[in-house]
Amino acid sequence: MSQEIGLNVDPSGWDITPEDRGRRIRLWWMVYMVDKWSALTLGRPSYINEEEYNVPLPTMDNFPRYNYEDLEPPEVGIRQFIGMAVLTTILSDILATFYTLRANTRLQSYSSDLLQLLSDQFEQRLEAFHNTHLTPIYDVHSFLDPTGTIFLAFHTVKITLYRAMLRRLDPTDIQYQPFRIRARLILGEVTMLLQTLTVRRLRVFWWSQLSNHNFAIAGGFMMSLLVTSTNDTEIEYWTSQIKLYYDLLQSQSVGFDTTKLAAARMSLLSSVSQSAGDEIFSGIDSKQAFCGDFRIELCE
Repeated sequence: MSQEIGLNVDPSGWDITPEDRGRRIRLWWMVYMVDKWSALTLGRPSYINEEEYNVPLPTMDNFPRYNYEDLEPPEVGIRQFIGMAVLTTILSDILATFYTLRANTRLQSYSSDLLQLLSDQFEQRLEAFHNTHLTPIYDVHSFLDPTGTIFLAFHTVKITLYRAMLRRLDPTDIQYQPFRIRARLILGEVTMLLQTLTVRRLRVFWWSQLSNHNFAIAGGFMMSLLVTSTNDTEIEYWTSQIKLYYDLLQSQSVGFDTTKLAAARMSLLSSVSQSAGDEIFSGIDSKQAFCGDFRIELCE
């Protein structure tokens, strides 16, 4: 529908008011974000072909600077929307590179060095994104802090990248363990976000449906790392981290609906793994363990 009304076409040169141009640009990127994040969280292909739109990324000029009654324009919210649009383009490229049917076939012929090169390129883009779009909103001094969504989304994009790499690399590859270490660090960031979640932040998760799934993706990734652990130290670490994460989800869900889905999924996964006992660590293909974030079939 958005393409039928031309939202995918750059309106910059159209004979319409600046307000209408800004509105069309904002609407397109809203549709784009919903499509790409739905592709990730629902495991379906994206409906938007990257070759079939030419709308520029939104800027501060595409947002109205008035009609806020006596309030100041929501600059942090605007910056967050712009940042989410940029972050979603990175997510889209990761999905196209690692998570399509053709990519699945193509990547089978890639060496571990080439996979590492692909990962490094995405890491550089994510670092540049962090410096440009996240660093300026680290310290929000307003009564309500709406930045939780974009920080969680940033962590989720990294999880999506690391999950793809661990899915492709053989455990004997020299690059495999460094990616497990990176995965540990980024999941620690998600746990820290939950631990330090304040009322002024949890009340304004502006895209709660997305965050529902992102918290769940982090929990599922923890379970994948647990079942692919190769020594007692790793098993103990991930067991304790999963318990901590689940307890945080449970405690926050009392007044924060955004963690309820993740808490329910973690509870189900934990009950399945407990019933499976030690069998969950035997006969598992380490690559297959990272093919999804909700791995009940591993216990069959």
